Amino acid sequence: MLPIEFTGFSGDCRITGRMTLFGDRLTDMLNAHAQYRLSHVVLEGLTDGHRVELESIVLAREDLSIALATGPRGLGSLRVDRDQIRMQLGTGPYVVAGRLHTEHGTDPIVSVMHRGPMVPLTDATIAFTMAGEVQVVDAETVIINRDLVDWISPSGDEADHFPDVQVREVSRAGRAKDLTGISPF
Repeated sequence: MLPIEFTGFSGDCRITGRMTLFGDRLTDMLNAHAQYRLSHVVLEGLTDGHRVELESIVLAREDLSIALATGPRGLGSLRVDRDQIRMQLGTGPYVVAGRLHTEHGTDPIVSVMHRGPMVPLTDATIAFTMAGEVQVVDAETVIINRDLVDWISPSGDEADHFPDVQVREVSRAGRAKDLTGISPF
C-alpha cells in the first residue's frame, strides 16, 4: 500500500486528492476495482470553475473518464517491446492525444477493445474547456476509461500506417463504427 496524489477527470469536473495505491501500478488498480476511495478531495467544475472541497469520496470507475498516472511504473523486468501508435480520442468534454503501446502489427483499436476498461497512453495531452478557457494538460501517462470513449483514431503520421483504421465511434457495447467528417485535431 502506497499513498499517492490523484488527479482525475469526470464528465463535469476535475478531481484531485489522495488515494492509497494497492498493487504495483495505478492502471492495474483502476482495472481491478470498480470504486476508489479518495481523501482531501477538491472538485473543480468545468462549467464555472467552482471548487468544492471534501474530506473524502468514493469515486466509481463509471464516473472516471481519465486519470493521470502517478505512483510506481511497475517492474521494469516485466516490460516487453511494443509498437507505440499515436492515437487521439474524445471522451465527454475531453480530447486526448497519446501513444498506445500495442503488440507488433496489431490494429490499435482492436488492442484497446481487448484490454481492461482503463487503458494507459504515454506522452499524452488532454485538452478541455474550464470556465470558458481552454486548458491543456501534458502528462507522461494518462489512463483512459475505454468504456466512456466517444471516438478514437490513429493521429498524424500513424494514420498513414493504418489506412484501414478510420475515426471510429466506440459504442458502450464494445463495438466500433466508422464516422465521417470528423476533424478532432
